[in-house]
Amino acid sequence: MREVEARRRGRPRQDQVKESVTMRVDADVLEAWRATGPGWQSRMNETLRRAIGL
Repeated sequence: MREVEARRRGRPRQDQVKESVTMRVDADVLEAWRATGPGWQSRMNETLRRAIGL
C-alpha cells in the first residue's frame, strides 16, 4: 500500500476530544472573553480546567 493511501484526511485525532455544549452566561462575561481576541474559547476552557483542579 502506498504511503499516501495509508494517511487519513483531515485533522489528526486528539488524545482529549472536545465536546460541543450550549451554556448560558451573562452577556458581559461573554463580551469580556470575546474581547480577549482569537483563541478566547481555548483560554476559557483552560480557565475552567484550572478552576476545577484539572
